[in-house]
This record gives sequence, C-alpha cells and structure tokens, in this order.
Amino acid sequence: MGSRFEHRFKMTVSTTNERVTIEVVGDFDRASVKEFEEAARQQMTGESVVVADVSGSSLIASSALAAIVRLHRTADERDGRFEVLIGPDYQQRLFDIAGLSGYLNFAEGRPRADC
Repeated sequence: MGSRFEHRFKMTVSTTNERVTIEVVGDFDRASVKEFEEAARQQMTGESVVVADVSGSSLIASSALAAIVRLHRTADERDGRFEVLIGPDYQQRLFDIAGLSGYLNFAEGRPRADC
C-alpha cells in the first residue's frame, strides 16, 4: 500500500552551448532541494551559466527559495551566472513577495507549455 502523500519531483539536466539548464518539475520542496543543489553545484565551473527552470514546478517551498539564493551566491563567488526561469504568474508573485525579484537573475526563455 503506497503512501497517501507521494513526493512528485523530477529533475532533468541538459546542456546547450555554454548554458546548463536544470529543469525541475513537480514539488520543489525540502525533499528535493539537496539533489537539486548538488546537481547545480556540479555544473558551476568557471564562467558557466546555470539556469534553474522552475516553470514546471507545481510547488516552490521556502527551502527551494533558500537553495536558489545559495546557488546565486555560489555562482557569483565562482564568477559564473545563475538564472531562474519561471512560468505562471503565481511564480512571479512568489518571488516578488519573497523579495527576490530584484536580487536574482531571471532567464528569458520559453516556459513549459503546460503551465
């Protein structure tokens, strides 16, 4: 018998030119932050650009926001760049309310079509 509360999370890492995109789909919460942070840190080399595509996330918890801020700082320290790609309007409001809209780098791109 499965758990009533199944963790829905999928992460995909892809590379295009000098840009690495880490796509997060589903619940981006405390249970998935460690895996996400480890993957992002592994990609931060030199002047790399790492993009966290959270446009397909149905939930972005405060622990995920904290991880995003840590990765932003790490990229700055390593002379790289860390960007966030968001999708639906509620995600923009979340970053606005958290006071991160003026602090983080937001990627321009095509968010997931099913958002």
